Amino acid sequence: MTVRQTSIQAYQQIKSQGLLAVRRFEVYDWLYQCGPATAQEVERGMRKMGMASGRHANKRLPELRDQGVVEEIGERKCSVTGKLAIVWDVTSLLPKPFRRSSQTRLMVLQIENKKLKELLKDALDYIEKLKCGGRRCPVPKKGQQSLF
Repeated sequence: MTVRQTSIQAYQQIKSQGLLAVRRFEVYDWLYQCGPATAQEVERGMRKMGMASGRHANKRLPELRDQGVVEEIGERKCSVTGKLAIVWDVTSLLPKPFRRSSQTRLMVLQIENKKLKELLKDALDYIEKLKCGGRRCPVPKKGQQSLF
């Protein structure tokens, strides 16, 4: 089996099972259909096809490389910039899980924590309203017992 045949099998499995995030898949799909290409060629080609994610292909390619589905196969003069650039192509591998940085994971957890606190506060407020027939319950003063 040739490399391109195994790339075809990997492409079909990635596409049918949704193994890549949408924007990453768009870049991967374009590179599969039209590659090998430089990052700027990918961006220009995707924009010509009306694909919005073409503006960020240069950011997606290293992510796809880290997942193992694209690779740097060499260097050549880019047809867009005229400068020496890395040439990218698809591999025959399925993607590895994408790992976020520790800082990104921390930010996501902090945002989720804040949302959960807000939901809990809203739920407790709703329960208090239910206890008091839809009105706001009087808050007991220090040393007083709650009515409930």
